[in-house]
Amino acid sequence: MHKQLLMVKGLRIALIGCAPRDEKALLLQFQRLGIHGDSFSDYETAIFDVPYDCMIFDSDNRDLINVKTHNTWPTLSKIALMGMETPSRIAWVIEQGVNAFLRKPVKAEGILSTVILARHHFRSQTELNDKLEQHQRRHQLRRFLLSAQMLLIREFDYSENDSYELLRRLATNQQKSVEEFCVTFLSNPEKWRKYIK
Repeated sequence: MHKQLLMVKGLRIALIGCAPRDEKALLLQFQRLGIHGDSFSDYETAIFDVPYDCMIFDSDNRDLINVKTHNTWPTLSKIALMGMETPSRIAWVIEQGVNAFLRKPVKAEGILSTVILARHHFRSQTELNDKLEQHQRRHQLRRFLLSAQMLLIREFDYSENDSYELLRRLATNQQKSVEEFCVTFLSNPEKWRKYIK
């Protein structure tokens, strides 16, 4: 775990649509922890013109439920305050892409660990999504690798292994993945003939 995720002093957290009692408990504990908290009665996209590290919203706030039909929150860690536990409310909270939750009424106990866990979960999920996107991109580019190998096999009588090794070496020289390099290679194979022996 990144040590930085365990540090909460100096964080900025937006509170959206929280009941006064819960807002007061959160802000008091934030003050003790060195967290800067800003309260907003309603959700507006302009709130996030200022960078926040996390946001907390009240899942029982009817105005938020009506406005936020699906996860259109900004990309940051989210904590839901939960009072009602009906299946439809839990489903709505899940759709919002929350990273953690706090039970209502909010008490000082659990706020620190919930903020840390939410930020950790958010970072882990973000890293996993980034890796998945990279994998999908490489998978899409894989066909260019096969086409480049076939060109080398057909025109220069390379073996499958030799063609891959040449493409990998050229890609390394270009500081690209072999798949990305193959797109460049196939767009102008004549340019690369001098490297092919």
